Amino acid sequence: MTLPTAPTLMPNAGIVIVEDYPVVRDGLVQLISGSPDLRVLAAVGDENSALASIRQHRPDLVLLDLMLGGRDGLALIEQITRELPTMKILVLSMMNEAVYAERALRAGALGYVMKSAETIEVLQAIRSVLEGRVYLSPRIFVKLFRGILLRSTSSREAGAEGLSDRELHVFQLIGSGVPNRDIAAQLGISVKTVEAHRENIKNKLALQDSAELTNSAQMFVNSLTP
Repeated sequence: MTLPTAPTLMPNAGIVIVEDYPVVRDGLVQLISGSPDLRVLAAVGDENSALASIRQHRPDLVLLDLMLGGRDGLALIEQITRELPTMKILVLSMMNEAVYAERALRAGALGYVMKSAETIEVLQAIRSVLEGRVYLSPRIFVKLFRGILLRSTSSREAGAEGLSDRELHVFQLIGSGVPNRDIAAQLGISVKTVEAHRENIKNKLALQDSAELTNSAQMFVNSLTP
């Protein structure tokens, strides 16, 4: 993955930072404020202040720690997502990503980055999520995607081995953000056939719904980018 030199989708994007350690919070404010394409709308340290700030400012992105005074940030992610389903959430945490990254994505976040990451990676993660793309470190992406592919369907076909070449192509196009109608035109098939392929892919990869299919497809496509 490469760092965009000039973000095009959301210039001067507004961000709410939710972090309970003042030193870390101040550092994030300084980092983000130093980027001409980003601006900090609020920086808060607890759940109630976070909800109030998000409701007030309606930011383009919420940068959220998973542990706020010992409270579980996953529940906060779920609450934000219930109230504002299109809100983009990026988790920045010290919590082991091997354990918490998938949980954060299932709760509604679009990305997960460790606090130990370089500042350039944090900015890369912010911009990726602002553009609507799932962001995970390469190591965790590989782990999670392998987990998806190793899940068995009711017929006990292993994930990747159970996908046909056409289904794999459709999966890649979904991850690239191509709508069903355009997939149909590109592959010379009907929209109904594309929808059938989507259902087959979900079944074979043991994905619960269209959102999980899209996230998994995006992670797959991101892994193909050097």
